[in-house]
Amino acid sequence: MSENIEVQHAPAHDRFEITVDGKLAGTAACIDADGVRSFTSTHVADEFGGRGLGSQLVDFALQATVDDGLKIQPICSFVVKKVEDEKWKPHVVRL
Repeated sequence: MSENIEVQHAPAHDRFEITVDGKLAGTAACIDADGVRSFTSTHVADEFGGRGLGSQLVDFALQATVDDGLKIQPICSFVVKKVEDEKWKPHVVRL
C-alpha cells in the first residue's frame, strides 16, 4: 500500500510541512526577511524517522526558496549539510 506524502509551504506558520496520509510528519522552520529565507530548524517526528522525509522536505523547501527568488541562509545543521550540494551554492548566504 502506497503512502500519500505531500510537502507544502505554510507561510502563515513560518515553515514548510511534510505530511504522510494527512498526518503532519515534519517541519522546516524559516524566516523571510530582506530577500533571504533563513532556515532555523528541521524536525521529523520519531514515528516517521529513517524514511528520508527530512531530505524530501528540505529539498522541496530549498527549491521553493530559489523559485521564490530568495537567497538561502542555512542556520539549522540539517540544512547546512544539504546546501553543501553544488547546485545550492549560488543561492546561499552564509552567516
